[in-house]
Amino acid sequence: MVTFHLPAKGLKGVAKTREFEFEVDEPEFKGGSNVAPMPIEYLLGALASSIGINMRSYADEQGWDVGEIDVEVRFHKGENDERIALEKVTFGNEISDEQHAALIEASKNCPVSKMLFSEVHVEEME
Repeated sequence: MVTFHLPAKGLKGVAKTREFEFEVDEPEFKGGSNVAPMPIEYLLGALASSIGINMRSYADEQGWDVGEIDVEVRFHKGENDERIALEKVTFGNEISDEQHAALIEASKNCPVSKMLFSEVHVEEME
């Protein structure tokens, strides 16, 4: 569970989960104070980190030493206003084309990808 508190004024708030908390804000041009990442940046960070962690787990299961993993994701609007995630993944060690393809396929099974790219319904809890 994550909770979020936004004060009576401004756009900077605090999200909390387990024993962690982190600030969330908007840039000045959107009315924020630009002292913390925007919600979409946390979402992209969640996606990138989930992809990387899923790839590492899969590589370890296969016994592959892929070295460091760097993941870049971004969203942009497509032709029909759909949002498209683009990812760029680099590995610290040389890997084969087959390993690369298998790791990209494994990335599609990460929990954040599954949540983002399936139908999600938001309902108020009682």
